[in-house]
Amino acid sequence: MRLKKKQGFANAMFFNTITIIVLTVSLLGYLWITNEYQRFNRESERLRKEYIATQQGIIRSEVNRQIDYINYMRQTTEQVLMKNIRSRTNEAYSIAMNLYEKHKDTKSSEEIKRIITEALRPVRFNDGRGYFFIDTLEGDVVLYPILPESEGKNLLGLQDEEGNYALRDEIDLVKRQKEGYITGYWIKPDSQKSHAYKKITFVKEFEPYKWYLGTGEYVDDVEQDIKRDILGMISTVRFGPKNDSYIFVGDIFGVELANGVYPEYVGQNLWDMTDDRGVKVIQEQIKVVKENPEGGILTHYWKSPNSDGIFEKMTFVRAVPEWGWVLGSGISVEEFDRAIANMRKQMEQDVMHTVKNIIMLLAVVLLVAFAATSYMLDKARKSMDLFMRFLTDASKHFVEIDIQKVHYDEFKGLAESANAMLLQRKRVEEQISAINEELECRIHERTKELEELNQNLESKVSKRTQELNRLLMIDSLTQIYNRKYMFERLDKEIKRISGSNKKLCIIMLDIDHFKSVNDNFGHQCGDSVIAEIAKAIKGSIRDIDIAGRYGGEEFIVILPDTDIGRGFAVAERIRQKVMELKFCEISLSVTISGGIVEHSSEKPEELVNKADEKLYQAKNAGRNNIQR
Repeated sequence: MRLKKKQGFANAMFFNTITIIVLTVSLLGYLWITNEYQRFNRESERLRKEYIATQQGIIRSEVNRQIDYINYMRQTTEQVLMKNIRSRTNEAYSIAMNLYEKHKDTKSSEEIKRIITEALRPVRFNDGRGYFFIDTLEGDVVLYPILPESEGKNLLGLQDEEGNYALRDEIDLVKRQKEGYITGYWIKPDSQKSHAYKKITFVKEFEPYKWYLGTGEYVDDVEQDIKRDILGMISTVRFGPKNDSYIFVGDIFGVELANGVYPEYVGQNLWDMTDDRGVKVIQEQIKVVKENPEGGILTHYWKSPNSDGIFEKMTFVRAVPEWGWVLGSGISVEEFDRAIANMRKQMEQDVMHTVKNIIMLLAVVLLVAFAATSYMLDKARKSMDLFMRFLTDASKHFVEIDIQKVHYDEFKGLAESANAMLLQRKRVEEQISAINEELECRIHERTKELEELNQNLESKVSKRTQELNRLLMIDSLTQIYNRKYMFERLDKEIKRISGSNKKLCIIMLDIDHFKSVNDNFGHQCGDSVIAEIAKAIKGSIRDIDIAGRYGGEEFIVILPDTDIGRGFAVAERIRQKVMELKFCEISLSVTISGGIVEHSSEKPEELVNKADEKLYQAKNAGRNNIQR
């Protein structure tokens, strides 16, 4: 009966221990796996939002950049035209004067006039539209290549479509100031439209024969040339992490005008083109730009070229209403979603690997627990038998309890053993106390070792975590902060000064003509230029200021507690310092342009866009300057 009870107690202890171990390990494993999946889902959703926001900012910035250039070229059309016809007229004047000086002493005036007119007659430029004319100050036509039958006639009575006397105005201008511009309105000879087009003419006096010569150009023709050049340029634009993003241009009637990636669409009317969900894409884009002058974002769904699935594409579009154009660019989140899916598969593999390790660990723990429990129970049984024998032997020599006062026969033997045990109690207690002191000393030493080991592990983990965090926010080429960190830091700075009178400025900087550095000296030299300029920027600002690489050859500097005046001085100091740098062991020097703005109530993206606009103004103002 006793053996049976001991065996039951041992089995209970064994199975209870194993059950607790299994439940504990299983619960901890379940909590760890659940936490890992939840953390991954939160992180992937956050990364997706950040990715979309960043990519939207990139395509918005690139489209706005092209529209800024278009507006600049559109606004300077007449300036380009006037510069061109003045230059052409001066060329003709130089030819005529050289011929006159060459022959004035050997040929008659009539011969020299004929030589000059025949030299200028065949000259054509501007895709064959341009030519030179010569008239006398009395209104006689000397040279008019496109209508030679008018030569020798007096056209003082010639009027344009608005009633202006063309030759009279030209003659008056030449007599007053020797040269200048005249504006007229004429029906173009090759035009199918009957309305008058604006034409600007430059005339210059030719003193030897009381002539004046010149040339003219229709504003509409120059504008069409500019449009063609811009569309060609836009077709070559590539950007993005893999340089595969592009810009498309269409008109408000749905005709595709430029598309560098899908040239087969150019010239086609895509008005009724639909995405995979039946949405008419072009019509939606035109609707958005009409309702939002600053542009807007649309989302469409297309069949994936790499699979049977559907991918989501976001497009930013903005109009150039003066030309009836719509510019846009898009981003696809398909690749990002694939990356997240691959990360999930990798995480699941890691989890399964960890589960296997947990199972192996559990098996090892169970084996150890089984061996330890069996060992302890066996030792306990042996100790009890030994103790009972010891008590029995000791009870034969000492009697302390009055057995007559003890009831029940079952307790008499126990009382006799207890009396014997009292005699040895003090000695045993002293031995136990000594053993306890030794055990406590050993436990203390072991605990101290474990604490030191734990501190070392925590220190290493902390250092590794700090290094990883630094790598996540530092640009590898320049060793200054990257774009993501700069936006996070700018958001913190704006929140910090919110509701106070503190100032905050940001500077956007861009290396002038950087493409020529890469083209002429190679990308390794270009990287060296970017890295050295980043070092110069870092060395030109305070410790509390923050410098980062915005992307490519652009930099951004955050100036906390700084107004626009002091910020402008910092930007100028950076610009001057960059001018003094020499690169690539060939005394190569570069310049930078910049824009600086002071925060008022803008969000980070809005403040950066304002600084970017100032940067464009600096570029348009001739580069190597700071605009505020």
